[in-house]
Amino acid sequence: MSRRMVCQYGMSESVGPVSYADSRAGNVLDGLKLNKPLSGETALKIDLEVENIIRGERVRTRILLERKRELLDRVAEALLDRETLTKQAFEAIAGERKVVTA
Repeated sequence: MSRRMVCQYGMSESVGPVSYADSRAGNVLDGLKLNKPLSGETALKIDLEVENIIRGERVRTRILLERKRELLDRVAEALLDRETLTKQAFEAIAGERKVVTA
């Protein structure tokens, strides 16, 4: 996903708003077909940006899990008891949640 963000969707400050992916091209980078060959410098820049995205999201995930640890433990306990939870059972544990949309 992070490689697609950088190579296909141009979602990178350091690489820029450029798409290197083309479904018709023959060059392949981690499953993405490239519209042209990449220089070693560009490939390295892409790799570093992908790594930065993954590291950043790992930190965000850890913070979120630590912040929600008590809820996570309650839900895990319920799942160990019942294996599955309905929406109503989950809301009984976690409280009703407001859905955030993009």
